[in-house]
Amino acid sequence: THIVLITSEIGVLNAFTSLKELLSEKQGEYITFIYALSSQNGEPLYKAELDNLQSRFTTHLQVKYITDRNPFLSDSIEAYQRYLEIEINC
Repeated sequence: THIVLITSEIGVLNAFTSLKELLSEKQGEYITFIYALSSQNGEPLYKAELDNLQSRFTTHLQVKYITDRNPFLSDSIEAYQRYLEIEINC
């Protein structure tokens, strides 16, 4: 099973809580945590914790950060959808 959690800083607390619950269950799922960030903000919330979890659960978790500075993204929703499909399937 591949679970994908997509969040921005507005919903990161709920997504982070869900991520920890899923990892604690350890039922063989693979989790991709995609964290969308604004380039105007500084360090992402929970970055240290997410990096720590990713290093502890290397076979179960991948954390990906995307920002609005990404050259592959434009203002179109289709560009974001294509980008997310690529990130999820890689």
